Amino acid sequence: MKVLISFPWYHAKNITMKQSLNIENLRELSKESVAPAISIYMPLKISGKSRGENKIRLENLLKIARTKLIGEGAESNFAEQMLAPVSELLDNGIFWRRTTAAGLALFITPPQIHRYFELPDPVEESLRIGTGFHLDPLREIVGKNRDFYLLVSSKKGIALYRGANGKLEKQNVSGLPDGIKSLVPDKKFEKKLESHGSAPAGKMEIIHGQGRGKETDKILVLKYFQIAGTALGKFLAKRKEPLMFAGTENLYPLYRKANIYPHLTEKRMAGNFDDIPLPELYKKAINLLKTTG
Repeated sequence: MKVLISFPWYHAKNITMKQSLNIENLRELSKESVAPAISIYMPLKISGKSRGENKIRLENLLKIARTKLIGEGAESNFAEQMLAPVSELLDNGIFWRRTTAAGLALFITPPQIHRYFELPDPVEESLRIGTGFHLDPLREIVGKNRDFYLLVSSKKGIALYRGANGKLEKQNVSGLPDGIKSLVPDKKFEKKLESHGSAPAGKMEIIHGQGRGKETDKILVLKYFQIAGTALGKFLAKRKEPLMFAGTENLYPLYRKANIYPHLTEKRMAGNFDDIPLPELYKKAINLLKTTG
C-alpha cells in the first residue's frame, strides 16, 4: 500500500537535531504518525581505518531510501528535499572521526525534520518507510541503557560526568572545590565551611573538632565532600537520573554522608580512575547500573 504523497515544502529549512537517548524522547517519537516517516538504523565501526566505512554505509542507505520513496510515488524533488538534512551529518567530519557510539539511529519526517541518536549498543542495519517510525530497536536499547551521572573522585580532584548516548560528557558544575590535597584548615576555608552549615537536619552534618593523622584527614575529606555535595545538589536539582560514585573504597562512606542528591546509587565503582579513558569508564558504569534493577 502506498503511503506517500507529494508535499509542497521544497523551500523548507533543514533541521538536524541530535537527541539524548531516553524514555522521554522515545515517547515523543512514538507520537509521530505522519507519512512518510523514515527510520534508519546502522552499526558503527570505531577502530582505525574502518571508521571510513560508516559514512559510506549511510550514503548507501540514503540512496536506497531515495529509490524507495520514488517507488512509492514520491516526486524526485520531494525525495531529494526530504533526505537533504542528513547531508549535514554526512559532511560533519568531526562526528565521524570522534564518535565512540556502537550504532546510529536516524528519523526523518516532513517537513525535513531530522533527528539522530548515537547508540551505546550495536544494531542491525535496517531502513523502513511508512506511517510513523520503526522504534523496536530503540525501545530495546532504552530498556537496557539509561542516562546517569558519574561522580569521579580522588585526591587529585572531583568531576561530574553525564552518561548518555553511549558516552560520558563532563559537566561544568559551579562551586566544586579543588582537589582534596589543596585543603588546609585556614580561615578562608573555615569561613566557606560555615556558610554550608544551614542544611536540613540529617543531610549535611558538619563535623567540628581537632585531631591528628587519619582522623584529621577524615574530617577534612568530609568537609570537602560537604562543599562538593552542596554544589552538586544545586546542579542536579529536579533531576532524577541515578548518580554513581567512582573512587577509592574509603571515600564512598564519607561522600554518602555529605550527599544531598536523593538518587545516589548503593553500588559504586571502587578504585582510582584518574587515568582511565572515558569510554572505558562509561562501559564500567553502565554495566554496573544494569545490575541495579
